[in-house]
Amino acid sequence: MYTEWSQRAEIRWQGPDFLDKVELESELRDTFDICSTCRRCVSLCESFPRLFDLIDNTSAKDIRSVDSVRFSEVVDACTLCDMCYPICPYILPHKYEIDFPNMVIRYRALQRNMGNRNYQQEQLAKIDRNGRIFCYWSRIINWITSKENLVARLVLQWIAGIDRRAVLPKFQPQRFSRQSSVREVRINREAPGFGRKVVIYATCFVEYNKSGIGIAASTVLEKNGVEVEIVYSECCGMPQLEGGSLEEVSRKAISISSELVRWIDRGYDIVTLIPSCSLMMKSTWSLYLPDDQDVKKVALNTYDISEYLVELFGQDGIAEGLRPIGGDITLHYACHAQAQNMGPKSAIILRLIPECNVTVTQRCSGHGGTWGVLKKNHQVAVEFGAPLVNRIVSDQRKYFASECPLAGEHLLDGVATCGKQLRSKVDRSFHPIELLAKSYGVDIV
Repeated sequence: MYTEWSQRAEIRWQGPDFLDKVELESELRDTFDICSTCRRCVSLCESFPRLFDLIDNTSAKDIRSVDSVRFSEVVDACTLCDMCYPICPYILPHKYEIDFPNMVIRYRALQRNMGNRNYQQEQLAKIDRNGRIFCYWSRIINWITSKENLVARLVLQWIAGIDRRAVLPKFQPQRFSRQSSVREVRINREAPGFGRKVVIYATCFVEYNKSGIGIAASTVLEKNGVEVEIVYSECCGMPQLEGGSLEEVSRKAISISSELVRWIDRGYDIVTLIPSCSLMMKSTWSLYLPDDQDVKKVALNTYDISEYLVELFGQDGIAEGLRPIGGDITLHYACHAQAQNMGPKSAIILRLIPECNVTVTQRCSGHGGTWGVLKKNHQVAVEFGAPLVNRIVSDQRKYFASECPLAGEHLLDGVATCGKQLRSKVDRSFHPIELLAKSYGVDIV
């Protein structure tokens, strides 16, 4: 759930100074100067090495010697993983109040306001439009977007700027919300958690791409006595946030929160299945809409699925029935899960599986959502994820799991391109809740 730690400085993006070019350039220079004297973030992403190279390659070794036009090189490399914020020594309550990710968003919002838009990325960010169409035509779309279809991928690269080597998510013929409406409900009334109620905010990825995650979560919750309802009206706005479209982010936050508050008022907790969405709902929405009471109430009552299960098991106990799954797990602790500062809750629930060792790795995969599939960024994403790929291969575990399915598929693709003598045992990526469901005897597709 939302904590005081996650409370950052409110962002009054509708104020007259937010899109002031001169003021923003001054903030960028001040922040870059502070970052260059610290350099704690140099290994986190590509933005900081680019920044430090800009400074170090000037004769004065000073940010004031760098033309502001080149600031875009630093900003464009940011994936908004949020990993720099938790380790920065200059965040609130420090007087400098550094918030690098939100400064990047401000820069992108200004560029958007000035008419400098990335049309290709904007179209990719229209998740619900794309999802509804692509699910209907899923067989054709999945054939076109397959990496094996070289001709189609080259055309897609030319038209949409999507790197032909990037693995793209498959679309399912039936959306999760429709599948769940006909799914048989089996609440375990003998479980310690009987009486609890949750609404699963399905998230766009589960709704359009991988309903198995939602089915696994529903099954595990019901096995533990929890009444489950499914809600999905639209994407949380993370893709629009990446592009600086704050008007659209705010519209989505207001619309979704007004729906979820009605469930909260009836005694339901809100559970999300993807950490990027959890972060948006628990923290980011509130930064940009600090006065909206519905947004605040949603923030106070939203849990990541692993976070919710850890609380459930700790307070009420766990339903019997977990059994070995026949192997150990390498777990990727996703960036947006780390950014919630709740600890590796997914590792805690996976360690409940009998006879199973769990190794946790928390380096960024480099994918960055829509950022990592674009041709101009994909090679950087591959290189940045290489240490994690090497870790998966060297661990030689039977299972690989990531709370972020896009990161998981990106890393698994890296494993597949390794030399045969270096191949890992894993042949697919799981969400942690899928492996817990598997331990309960659920068939995972």
